[in-house]
Amino acid sequence: MEATIKIHSTELSQEIVEKIRQFISVYGESELVINIRPKKKKAFPVETKEAYLARIDRALDNLDQKQNGVTFTVEEFEAFADSKL
Repeated sequence: MEATIKIHSTELSQEIVEKIRQFISVYGESELVINIRPKKKKAFPVETKEAYLARIDRALDNLDQKQNGVTFTVEEFEAFADSKL
C-alpha cells in the first residue's frame, strides 16, 4: 500500500507525524519520502549590464579604500559558513 499526504507547511503537526508512525507500524518497514517545494519561486533581481558593472566598480572602490568591508578570522568564517549549510 502507498499513501500520499499533501499538506501546507503550516499544517505540519505532531498529529501528522503520529499518523505516519501508525502507517509504518501497520505496514512494517517502509520508505518515507519527504518532498518540499516552495510555493513561490524566488528569482534573481533583474539589473542592466551597466548597473551590474557599476555595482562591481563600487565594490572594488570600497575594497581599495578599505570602506564598507567586513573582516573576520578563519574560525569566524567557518562558523558562519557552517550555519548556512
